[in-house]
Amino acid sequence: MNSITKFAVCAAVFAGAAVVSAETLDFTKPGQFLNPMRKSITEANGQIKTQGKTFLISKKVFTLDPAKKYTVSVKVDGDKAKASALYIGFQVMDANGRSYSAVNWQGQHQTFTQVTRDAKKGDKVIYVKDGSRWVSHSAFQFALNAKQDSSDVPNRQIVRNSIASKAKQGDVWALTLKEPLKADIAAGTNVRQHVDGGYFYSIIKTVPAGKELTLTGTVQGAAKQASSFNGKQWPVTAKKAQLLLLVDWNNAGAAHTFKEITLTIE
Repeated sequence: MNSITKFAVCAAVFAGAAVVSAETLDFTKPGQFLNPMRKSITEANGQIKTQGKTFLISKKVFTLDPAKKYTVSVKVDGDKAKASALYIGFQVMDANGRSYSAVNWQGQHQTFTQVTRDAKKGDKVIYVKDGSRWVSHSAFQFALNAKQDSSDVPNRQIVRNSIASKAKQGDVWALTLKEPLKADIAAGTNVRQHVDGGYFYSIIKTVPAGKELTLTGTVQGAAKQASSFNGKQWPVTAKKAQLLLLVDWNNAGAAHTFKEITLTIE
């Protein structure tokens, strides 16, 4: 056997191994989803039919491997007369299988800083070493005891205060709050802004009336630091996940027929 032939044989063997290692989970089989809103759904003949606003989340919890690729594929028939909003993604979890709100995950790494003066509940200003990257928006809160390497994420110590303005005063920054501070914060406490949001979505789509769509979304790798969900990489420190579908999320009263819902892990 010459070297070219040997190379071709080896390449075929590796390709075959890659195919074998891929796992495809079929979620159109009956009983795959929890139905927290208790909406009436029909599961039969390899299809799932929904009517109106419906939240489906997989019973299966799978462990994340950042080296692998996770591809969701959905084939759906839209309502005959009504367009609707469809969100497909994941509920991400920690190593213990515990889920958290998006704000606990979505830290803004560039806002990491330290409080320079004691702040008391009811204060309207907090002082930090660097507030240059902080954002004035009602969706932005902040986390206590943040760590620069993001190992505190998902951070549960969220203070639900937004800032109204920021200003540099000598060597520190004054962050003026929109509302009185809701917790005591000691000088030397590390803080970081976090942002509210929904779930980790890999597909967001308007399903046109009377159309059949095939939708795909892929997640691979993990973020290196705290950041907003991007639908492409798992959040930093996320260890497990469940597949979820938010169907007719604009309350159009639309009917849907899901002919395929798969997750391929390879």
